[in-house]
Amino acid sequence: MAYQKSTTDPQTARLRKEAGLFLKKTREAAGLSGSEIAKLTGLGGRQSVSQVENGWMRLSEHRLEAWCRAVKMDPTFFAKRILSYYEPTLFKMIFHEEIGKNETPNRKAS
Repeated sequence: MAYQKSTTDPQTARLRKEAGLFLKKTREAAGLSGSEIAKLTGLGGRQSVSQVENGWMRLSEHRLEAWCRAVKMDPTFFAKRILSYYEPTLFKMIFHEEIGKNETPNRKAS
């Protein structure tokens, strides 16, 4: 039987909150409101965005891709950062490192 971490697991909860904070910072840096990012990602509305940004809800892959496009962030940086929060063991297996908290996001050239 496969082991799946519960969302109440302390490490999972902490990483979910960190992911939410990262997503919120990217949204704010792009100058988007909660309602705007909800529309661009297909989330139900501001309340869903709030749940994601507070670490209570995890975004699906297609919504992560839409978020990345909406905030005009480098997709490789964005995906690597999100993977470090949502799938930390897989991240370490692939990259043999832990993501630096002081890493700065790379914006895509407009």
